[in-house]
Amino acid sequence: MDENKEFRQVHKVPVKKTKKPINKKAIVGLVLAIVLAAGCIGGYYYVKNTKEADYVSKVTDGSKDLITGDTTVSKQGYYEYLMDGSGASEIVSQALTKIADKELTTKADKASIKTETKALEDQYKNYMGSVKDYAKSVGYSSEETFRKATLTPNAKQNALVKKYLTSKFTTAIDKYKVSYVKYFTYEKESQALKAIQSIKSEEDYKKLADASSTSTDVGILSTKSSADSNLVKKASTLYKMKKDGVYGSAVKLSTGAYAVVYVYNTDRAAHKDDIVSALYKLDKVKTDINAYYLNKYHFTVYDNKMKKAIKEISKSYIKD
Repeated sequence: MDENKEFRQVHKVPVKKTKKPINKKAIVGLVLAIVLAAGCIGGYYYVKNTKEADYVSKVTDGSKDLITGDTTVSKQGYYEYLMDGSGASEIVSQALTKIADKELTTKADKASIKTETKALEDQYKNYMGSVKDYAKSVGYSSEETFRKATLTPNAKQNALVKKYLTSKFTTAIDKYKVSYVKYFTYEKESQALKAIQSIKSEEDYKKLADASSTSTDVGILSTKSSADSNLVKKASTLYKMKKDGVYGSAVKLSTGAYAVVYVYNTDRAAHKDDIVSALYKLDKVKTDINAYYLNKYHFTVYDNKMKKAIKEISKSYIKD
């Protein structure tokens, strides 16, 4: 990496001697060194001991008291308290933001970041009336500080996920076995099979579905959907259907009912925007995509306790 030293960015924020609460992001910044060069990103720590039970990372003058009175708290103790509370998620967030800065470079990418920023702003406004009020409600000193620490990084990370789904659309729908699905049910399998044999067109399906009180339009089904678990298990099989039509077998749902399943919009590329939007809303999909980028940039953590904490978020975030 020596030839790429110009890309090296080491974030060190000193802990000031104060009795006031210290921003958790400043504490994380003290020990986190993100290296983004030649496709490499890593979390490095100042190693002081090798006990897995404790953080091997240490705050300078950590033994000195930060808060005194009825209860005494050291700098190191406060640091570890913050790291236990949100350190792992904050480190992952900082890493993903750095990756987003590396990946999102085109005009379209910048426009996507603006779109995601606006979407987040609207959420905060709906919740508290304004971004400023929301920032204060969660403990930030100003709207500007909140934007820099939270809003902008989140917008970039959201844009990164959407870029993956858009640019790797074929890969995504193949991985998650995406189909448009609707169904209605019968109590007996024989009834469902009889209906399936009678359906020769979508109009035939519609007549039977309209006459049923169980008609359900799932919309977009994938292996990560929250639909009936037995239907989700069939996602891979339904995905193989290349033409709109009724599925040839009755699907026994978790309720015990038998579903007559119709797959539609099999020209998935014609519905790309809707599919991207649907997959984007699934937390499991976002986790997969985050893992893809973290592994692509060789995200590495050398602190055993922090590594364990990050793996609790997702085992896929760190490759041993």
